Amino acid sequence: RILDTGAGISGATSSVLIGHAGLTLNLIVALLTLFLFRDIDQRKAAEAELKRNTGFMQAVLDNLPIGIIASDLRTGKCRYFNERFLHIIGCSREEIADTVALAGRIIPDLQDWKGLRAQIEAQLSSGGSQRLVWENLRIITDKGESRCISVTGIPLHGQGILLCGVQDITAQTTAEESLRQNAQRYRAVVESQTEFIVRWNPRGDITFVNETYCRFTGRSSGELLGTGFLSPLCEEDRERARGLARRLTPDHPAETGERRSPRPDGSTALVLWTDRAIFEQSGPAVEFQSVGRDITAEVRSRQERAHLEAQLRQSQKLEAIGQLAGGIAHDFNNLLAAIIGYSDMVLRSVPSGTTIHSDIEMIQQAGKRAATLTQQLLAFSRKQT
Repeated sequence: RILDTGAGISGATSSVLIGHAGLTLNLIVALLTLFLFRDIDQRKAAEAELKRNTGFMQAVLDNLPIGIIASDLRTGKCRYFNERFLHIIGCSREEIADTVALAGRIIPDLQDWKGLRAQIEAQLSSGGSQRLVWENLRIITDKGESRCISVTGIPLHGQGILLCGVQDITAQTTAEESLRQNAQRYRAVVESQTEFIVRWNPRGDITFVNETYCRFTGRSSGELLGTGFLSPLCEEDRERARGLARRLTPDHPAETGERRSPRPDGSTALVLWTDRAIFEQSGPAVEFQSVGRDITAEVRSRQERAHLEAQLRQSQKLEAIGQLAGGIAHDFNNLLAAIIGYSDMVLRSVPSGTTIHSDIEMIQQAGKRAATLTQQLLAFSRKQT
């Protein structure tokens, strides 16, 4: 201000002012330098923190159980992927640059590849953000390994990317296929059995039947499931079967017995059932499995065989009696021949009309009647032998 007014100042005063101005300038430079270095330190700290956070997030993403890939919606170029994605797909980093070309190479089924592209293109043209899901997609790795993957994609139009999560479900699908094949084999074994197989719960409701039991009852499995297994039985058999829950224990889990069951034609079949209780690790039975066999014809055959055996034994008895009667008749016939012969000789020597002659005639007639009976015994013995 003094300089501006043009007022005169002494040399000493001028030196003091110049000194103060230089000090102020140095102070300003020092402060600016301090703030500058402080800003640089803060930026470095922020960059280091960002680097640490980025490294942390990358470590998290790389160790996720699913693969992640982000590709450009317009060009199809890869913009990000994690290590798990590399492991699942089984290819090099360079091959992932073009995700469209990569998908076309690793997906062997042309129909799968066409369907995948059609879904993505439909989403892009509509601008929708609906989640895209591809289940059980088969791929071939660079090493020729066949894998099954599940892919879930979400279009992020604001960022211009398609974000996809990829899961390797090869082990799961292999296990499921193994279970399916085992179930088919078990079903084939069960359905090929000639015995009835029925599973039912403690309430008595049927939970499973095989085809053989369906044919026996004349009803389909859909009609039988949920119905009472014991209901068609007669009262006596039903009450005995209901006691299975009390009688069967882990130490005595099975029991065999006969039960009468109705047929579709109204007749009654005799079925031999083996009932087995299925227990949890501890506690009461949770289910019962009954395996039955229609023994009606078998029982009838046994009864007929027993009847024939009884007839045979009776015939053998009659044969023995006939043989005995024949032997006795022969011996008795010989005795009668002598009696008749001697009585005839005596009659010739005795005058007729006398009492003795009359008595001898009576003896001879009795002998002839006995001879007739003997002939009948001999005829009976011949028939029996």
